[in-house]
Amino acid sequence: MTSCSCAVYLDVDCDSTLAVETIRKARKSYRCYECKGVISVGERYEETTQKYDGDFSRYRTCLDCVSVRDSLFCGSWYWGQLWEHLGDHFSENGGDVPSSECMMALTQKAREKVCALIEKIWSRTDDDD
Repeated sequence: MTSCSCAVYLDVDCDSTLAVETIRKARKSYRCYECKGVISVGERYEETTQKYDGDFSRYRTCLDCVSVRDSLFCGSWYWGQLWEHLGDHFSENGGDVPSSECMMALTQKAREKVCALIEKIWSRTDDDD
């Protein structure tokens, strides 16, 4: 995680054990668990294997979503709800943007997606006026 002030803090109370977190190179196409985008053959991604309530789960996350999670979230998060929670946070805080330090820690593609999300929230706010 970067030293910037985080945009989202979630207090997640769960009994899970992180077993393995690895950066891999895709040998076949996968879907990112967060954004549902394609992780193409040859692309690097994060694979996390987690034990929860005695069952193992595997999550594949594109590095763009990893950069969002690492730069803009403090504490825990819910798998598969990264973008939803980020949008909720921006909406609840009047579309306030993260600091420039946090934005610069994102990959270019992640920065573009975060900016598009903020623009979408601002446009809804403008429509309400």
